[in-house]
Amino acid sequence: MIKKKYIIFILLLTLGTLLISKMSLGNYTGKQWAIDNKGQTINGIKGKKGIDINILDVWNTTKGSKDVIVGIIDTGISINNSSIKNSIFVNNLEIPNNSIDDDKNGYIDDISGWNFYDNNNHVYSDFLADYHGTIIAGIIGSSHNKGNYYGVAPAVKLLPLKCFAGSSGSLDDAVSAIEYAYTMGVQIINISWDSLINDDKLYQTIQKYDDILFVCSAGKNMNDLSKSPIYPACYDLNNIISVAAVNNKGALYDFSGYGLTVDVAAPGVNIYSMLPDKEFIFSNGTSMATAYVTGIAALLLSEYPNLSTDTLKSILISGSMDIESLSNKVASSGIIDAKRCFDEANKIYN
Repeated sequence: MIKKKYIIFILLLTLGTLLISKMSLGNYTGKQWAIDNKGQTINGIKGKKGIDINILDVWNTTKGSKDVIVGIIDTGISINNSSIKNSIFVNNLEIPNNSIDDDKNGYIDDISGWNFYDNNNHVYSDFLADYHGTIIAGIIGSSHNKGNYYGVAPAVKLLPLKCFAGSSGSLDDAVSAIEYAYTMGVQIINISWDSLINDDKLYQTIQKYDDILFVCSAGKNMNDLSKSPIYPACYDLNNIISVAAVNNKGALYDFSGYGLTVDVAAPGVNIYSMLPDKEFIFSNGTSMATAYVTGIAALLLSEYPNLSTDTLKSILISGSMDIESLSNKVASSGIIDAKRCFDEANKIYN
C-alpha cells in the first residue's frame, strides 16, 4: 500500500554535526545547562545562571512512576541502549517472538511499541534512520547513574511509536499510532515534528483522545505561528501544548517557531543528547525543547495521577518562569519551570 501525506520531519542535525560533535559518555552533568545552568560556557556561549528547567529539587520528590506511560511518535528508538532500556514499556500481555497476537489488539508481538512505518515490531532500524527518536527518548527518560543525571523522568515508561525514518513519514501512520497509544494506556504523547498540512483526520483523532496531552514542537521555520501555522502544534485543542526553544541565555532559538499561539518555551540549543551508539552530541531544535516539557508533564502525572489534561496543561503554562526576551514570543512569556509547576499543583491539592 502506498502511504499518503508524507511530511518533512524536524531533523536539524546533519551528518556533519553528528560526526564532529560526538563524544564519549564521561561525566556530563556540567554540559547539561538545561538541567542546571550555573552560567557555564557551552560550545563557546556563556549561559545565564538560572535559565534552566529548575528540576533538581523536584527530583527529591519524584523521578517518575512506572504507571505513567509516555508515547513517542518519532523515528525509531534504540530500546536496548543501556541508558534507556529500563524505561522502555513492556507489554506483558504478549509472549515474545511467538508470532501470535496474544493480546488480540491487531499487532503481533508488540512487546515494546510498534513500527508503523514498516508495519512490524522492530522499533529501531538503524542509526541514521532512528537517531532522532533516540535523542528524544533520552531527554525524557534515560537513567541517572554513577553520579550523573540525564533524563527528566527516568522512572516513567516510554512507548516507542515509530512513524518516521530519517526525514519522512506519513500522517496516516501518526493517526494509527495515536489510536494504538490510547489502547496501551498512554497519557502523554511527545510530538517533536511538524507538518504544513492541516489534516482533518489527525485533528479529529487528537480531539477524540482528549485525555491524552499532546506536547508539540513549535517548528523550525522562524515563523510567527499565528500567521504561518504548523500542525499539530496549531490545532486549537485543549489537549495540545506547543513548545518553542530557547538558548542558555533565555533568548529564543534563531530557528524556533514563536507567537502567542505558542504556549511555553524550553531549552533547545546546545542540548547534550544521547545517540543510539551510547555516545553523546550537542543538538539544537524545538524537538529537544518539546521533550523537556513532556518529561515535566510526566513527573507531574506521577505525583498527581488524577490531574485532568486541561489542568495539567494549565499548570505547565502557569508554572513557567517569565523571561523578558520571551514577552510576546510565547503566550506564557516564559520558560518551563519544574519547581514552579509542582508549586502550582500543590495549590490544587493542598
